[in-house]
Amino acid sequence: MGSFFSLEGGFFGGMGKIFDVVFVSILWVLCCIPVITIGPATTALYYCVVKAIRRERGYISKEFFHSFKQNFKQGAIVGIIFTVLGVLMSINFYVVRQMKGNMAAILFGIYMAMSIVAYVTAIYAFPNLSRFTLTVKNVFKNSLIMAIRHLLSTIIMAIIILVAGVVMYVIPITTFFLPGVACLLVSLLMEKILKRYTPESTDTLDAWYME
Repeated sequence: MGSFFSLEGGFFGGMGKIFDVVFVSILWVLCCIPVITIGPATTALYYCVVKAIRRERGYISKEFFHSFKQNFKQGAIVGIIFTVLGVLMSINFYVVRQMKGNMAAILFGIYMAMSIVAYVTAIYAFPNLSRFTLTVKNVFKNSLIMAIRHLLSTIIMAIIILVAGVVMYVIPITTFFLPGVACLLVSLLMEKILKRYTPESTDTLDAWYME
């Protein structure tokens, strides 16, 4: 019983993890408010969840803002591209709903396929940014290749993120902890995939990535 209530494990250890998930979720929400910072904020969310929460290396705020600053430019560009794509697809779907006939059905199918491709690419884009030094072009290229190559994992992660998004939309208060929970669940699959593309030895690689 004593060990269960010890500061390093059991009850307090579990409560500490819950606090960390809530804290990193709040940081993500606050850093997403300017909209153009959604990319670096999401990159930092993944980096922090894996390093500080799962691997227990460093402090939440320190690791989050380290990644946020380090990947700000690339993350902002990638985030803006996905945001623009999302807005354009929303407009396209709105226009299609006003149409009738076979053309409407064809366009709906095309736009849905494009949306799915963009969605699954986004799932991998920010974890890739958090782990590797890539050009914007290669972020999209590598992310799409990974999404297709690891299709089953992609589907599972897509469902996790979709469910979390729907719950946050229906119950807004969950926004203050679900981002961290969803990212934690996604990382269980994503880390196995990223390790396959990570060099076994490099001077710039932090050892915790391969644990």
